[in-house]
Amino acid sequence: MLSGTTGRFIRDIQAGQDAIYICCALAIVYNFLFIYVRSKCASCIFYVVIVLIELSLFGGAGAALYKRSLLASVETHAEKAYLYTAIGLVLGGCLYNLILCCFWTQMRIATALIGATADFFAATKRMILVSVFYFFVTVVIVLFWVASAVSVTGLNTITASTDGLQGKDIAWTAKTQWLLVFMCFGLIWLVLFIQDKTAYISMVAASSYYFSSNKDHNGTG
Repeated sequence: MLSGTTGRFIRDIQAGQDAIYICCALAIVYNFLFIYVRSKCASCIFYVVIVLIELSLFGGAGAALYKRSLLASVETHAEKAYLYTAIGLVLGGCLYNLILCCFWTQMRIATALIGATADFFAATKRMILVSVFYFFVTVVIVLFWVASAVSVTGLNTITASTDGLQGKDIAWTAKTQWLLVFMCFGLIWLVLFIQDKTAYISMVAASSYYFSSNKDHNGTG
């Protein structure tokens, strides 16, 4: 079994398992670092992003004009391309600044909301475990559902197929078909229930954190 394509895939995973574990650990560390940085420096990140976008637009226009000046004086397609690129970047920069002027208050509110959200996650890191726990609960439910669906399929008359060596012909009955439809509805209902339950727990924790916070200390969720 380990000599085929599946075997090579398993061996590749085994060979790279150390790198996989290290990447997973670094992803967790970087995630927490990003939460803390966003919690402490949301406004700084906001202004840095604005400056970088401004530099990329107007700086790119300047670079395009500079590259155009290095070409020969005879007008070529490259000169036109650099000129049109510079004009497009300048227009994009002007439009970007116009949007900033029109929606500055909304963007400041959005930045404050992002900072508040990061404060909540930094203070209630255990909330991450809720999603992880219910993810594994969902996986277990789906596995049980698959096993149940296979059992329901086995209630039908199954005969060997003439099309292939391992092929099977399944004669579905109306009862088993409706039973499988009911099971599909039940699976969707259970998965959505778990998803909404996770969201409800997060909302209760966020509300508790918000109403127990003041200017002197953060609340608890």
